[in-house]
Amino acid sequence: MAGEAVVTVVGERADAAADAVAAAGGVPLDGEDAVRRASSSEADLAVAAGAGADLNAAVADATAGRFREAIRPVLAVSVDGDPPVRAAFDVTLVTTEPARISEYALRTPDRRVAAFRADGVVVATPAGSREYANDAGGPILDPSTGVVVATPIAPFVTDADDWVLPERDLTLSVERNEGDVSLIVDGRDEGRVPHHAAIDVSRTGDLRLAVVDDSREVYRTRRPP
Repeated sequence: MAGEAVVTVVGERADAAADAVAAAGGVPLDGEDAVRRASSSEADLAVAAGAGADLNAAVADATAGRFREAIRPVLAVSVDGDPPVRAAFDVTLVTTEPARISEYALRTPDRRVAAFRADGVVVATPAGSREYANDAGGPILDPSTGVVVATPIAPFVTDADDWVLPERDLTLSVERNEGDVSLIVDGRDEGRVPHHAAIDVSRTGDLRLAVVDDSREVYRTRRPP
């Protein structure tokens, strides 16, 4: 693993693996921060371990290549053609002021999927579909499906739809706003979104999920060429 950054994630016990991570040349982080760093190309390898896992063994297995591999998508998010940021979990447009409803539109290259009034909208990968999108009423996606889910946040109507769409060439926009709208990517505030700006969302790479055993997981990014 020479030349690569290694980040350990162990819930509330990040410090417990500090020695093993330091020996591998990395920095221990808590919670999902390491996965977010990996998806944004700030790290190459992250280890996730359950509360009862042998943390030193998890790091050793990861750096030695002893794991079975799965893949999770990483999305590129670009506002009006600006340089993209990366998302492993979700992309959210939300009104900055409470109780302010805006109108959002959702498009693919060949059709306008929907327009709706809501406090916001969240687009989630399978990894993120268990989080904010699910809290907003969206379904949980199987990791192997190759799709994302788009879910309105506090929609103006009571029977609002969710949309399961391919993980490429999706465009969000703010059609009408009663206040400022913010772009939130994996929990990071990326600033205000101009009225009618095109927010393009598409798969850009992979989060390499290397499962060490049932309680220990390793996340590895493959950076785009």
